[in-house]
Amino acid sequence: MVAELAHSTSLVANDGWLVELGIEVSESVENGRGCVYRRALESALSGRGERVHYCDCECVVLERTTDAHRSLHVPLHYSEIPVNRIRSYLLHTDQYGDFLSGSFIALKDVVRTIVELSKEPDFGFYGEWPVIVFSKGYKMGFTRVRGLEWETPSRYSEEIEVEGYRRWLLSFETRDERKRIVRVAYGIMAGALNAARKLVQR
Repeated sequence: MVAELAHSTSLVANDGWLVELGIEVSESVENGRGCVYRRALESALSGRGERVHYCDCECVVLERTTDAHRSLHVPLHYSEIPVNRIRSYLLHTDQYGDFLSGSFIALKDVVRTIVELSKEPDFGFYGEWPVIVFSKGYKMGFTRVRGLEWETPSRYSEEIEVEGYRRWLLSFETRDERKRIVRVAYGIMAGALNAARKLVQR
């Protein structure tokens, strides 16, 4: 069931209920709608879904397969690697965690904690939420699933059919796009570091 639903932007277990939230987070944030990811978690607190029994962790990050991660365009693919490594380091885990998959399962208490303690705007939230989960002593697990390939090409099927995939992909190789990717990566890392700094200052 997890693998079948893993194409969604986020998956949240609500006291054992699996809730599917198909929301285009990055596009919505870029359009100035604020952190839609946080609002998705807020809606999950009252959501309903199919009851599941997954594992003994309170939060499970659904990681992409190697092929799924490589389906991203090249600048985005390589920008995510250091971001994920830094967050893994902050969480004192030897495992490389694919936090940027945008998909995870968590108990309702975990989701409520993230929503209540989150302070970061926009992309900083991506870096902040794992640190919040870790700081509250929740057990975090990781599992790799299929179905988390780069979803953007599916939204531009008509353009790709006309231009061809390789030509269409060049639109992500521009100077402006690279600047945007760096800005997003910086925002995510800043969110993680800000959350970690608060822990040190306690």
